[in-house]
Amino acid sequence: MYTTNLFESFSPGIFIGRDEELNKLEKLLIHDKEKVVTISGNNATGKTALWMEFLKRHKANYDERVQVLRTSSPFRNLPEIDKKISLVVIEDISFDFNLEIEKRLIELIKRNFDKQFLLVGAHADKLKMSSVNNIHLQYFAENSSDELLNKLLKSKISPKEIQKIANLTKGNPYLLGLFSSLLNEKNIVSIKFTN
Repeated sequence: MYTTNLFESFSPGIFIGRDEELNKLEKLLIHDKEKVVTISGNNATGKTALWMEFLKRHKANYDERVQVLRTSSPFRNLPEIDKKISLVVIEDISFDFNLEIEKRLIELIKRNFDKQFLLVGAHADKLKMSSVNNIHLQYFAENSSDELLNKLLKSKISPKEIQKIANLTKGNPYLLGLFSSLLNEKNIVSIKFTN
């Protein structure tokens, strides 16, 4: 799938707690001009949000020169990469990642030696190529979870309740967002936790 208006689809969302990873991605792709970089981590750790934030911040470098492929769609015949494309993002390298998909990815990368590739998914770090740089995302630490909740919640909830939510979600960015959306939707300003 080639997306010419990729940047128009970005929501202004909150990007928080991944500055170190974003800096590493910028260094690898822009400064070091690495050919292949992977972003890996468990589901809902912010892998897609990281690369989308990277592209949003570097729109001038990549506007209309990004192609996004998803391995969740039929991956039998890899598409040709347009000549004007400079970065290919391959999203959803996940639990069904196998040797056949890996061979096709390596073939695509070798065929497009003049392009950069960003491989994203739970098992993107499993790609067996030399000189692949990986950024592995973990769940948020407690202080980042608290900070994210404070930014996401429309109404103020006590720090004690914020900490309980952060503990309950175990730093999972998706669950933190889901929890805050529910609280915002219902205009909840206090939560009673029972043991």
